Amino acid sequence: MDAKEKLLDELEDKVVNGELLNTDLLMRKELQDKFNTPLLLHFLADNWNWDNDITIIRLISESPICSKATALMIFWLAQPYEYTQYTLGSKVPYDNGEFKIIETILNRFKTDEYLETSISYNPKNDMLRDGSFEIDDKMKIAVDGVDTWVHDEYIKKISSYAISELEREIRNCKDIDYLNMIADGLLYFDDACKVGKWITDNPLSNKGTALLLYWRLLLYFQKRGFMPQESMKRFQIVQEVYDKLISNCFPIGIKYSPLNDPKNKSLLKKPKTKWSIPEFMKQPM
Repeated sequence: MDAKEKLLDELEDKVVNGELLNTDLLMRKELQDKFNTPLLLHFLADNWNWDNDITIIRLISESPICSKATALMIFWLAQPYEYTQYTLGSKVPYDNGEFKIIETILNRFKTDEYLETSISYNPKNDMLRDGSFEIDDKMKIAVDGVDTWVHDEYIKKISSYAISELEREIRNCKDIDYLNMIADGLLYFDDACKVGKWITDNPLSNKGTALLLYWRLLLYFQKRGFMPQESMKRFQIVQEVYDKLISNCFPIGIKYSPLNDPKNKSLLKKPKTKWSIPEFMKQPM
């Protein structure tokens, strides 16, 4: 382990153990004392686990010794295309701070506040293009099977069950129509990830119900600010259902046509963009 890797490990330990108390003052001092060159800041930004604490990333983007290459790397790691549907300066639902970082970097590039250094960065591999709004065409193909029924009022009722009771209800479900109805009513439940997992684990899960579940999961997370491809990356259950559908793990059962489902309208329509990413930020630095 070299010196900079040791510094990284020490900082991660302090953050995870709560020694820095998630305050800007203590974290900024840590950066000034330990990561006090543009190269060290770049190494930190490139290797930091954003799930530990995004404050570190924000402070790097605000640092007077942050290089242009480092700022550009952070910008693309924050997946800016996900936020072009929101007006700059507005509040974003379910945002952990990425949008603020994106705005900071945009503003500091405008005023030429980042350092010109020998550090290089090519955004090509980190750019999540407009595909963030796209859904795999394979997931749009209708599945043949039998017709079923939906009773929204009943789903609303079971969505109020205690979590343990709800798990038993879904895992022990012996009615394919009932299981499909729960998938259709996914938006009524507080924890879509758990409900989705219990549905897919049920032996009655079938291709139509799984496809319906996939689309309802995307809709559930869209309402919380996540575009389809971002949902796939962030929430394991979405990727799991997708992989099982692609691998043809489910038998034929319930009929379902995603393109004929009116609830999918918002998913199939690309959101209007409120701002554009400057072209120079798409080029290597």
